[in-house]
Amino acid sequence: MSKGDFSGIAKKAKLNVENFIEEASVDGKKTLSPRAKRDYKSIRLAFNEYEYKLLEEAAIEANLSLVAFIRTSWMTRAKTR
Repeated sequence: MSKGDFSGIAKKAKLNVENFIEEASVDGKKTLSPRAKRDYKSIRLAFNEYEYKLLEEAAIEANLSLVAFIRTSWMTRAKTR
C-alpha cells in the first residue's frame, strides 16, 4: 500500500484527542467560546429590496461587510437584552 492512503490518520487522531482535552471540563458542561469557528449553524434570511438597501448602506457606513454588520448588530442586541 502506498503511504498516501493512510498518512493523515495519525495527525487526525492527534487533533481529535487535543480537541477532546480542550473541550473537557470538570462539571461536564461544554464551554462556549465567542471566538469559536463559525460552523455550528447557518441562517438564511429573505429581505425585500428596501430592507437590503438599508442594511447595505448601514454596513458601508460602518465600514463592514454586510454579513459582518448583521452579525455584530445581532450580537450587540443579544448581549444588551
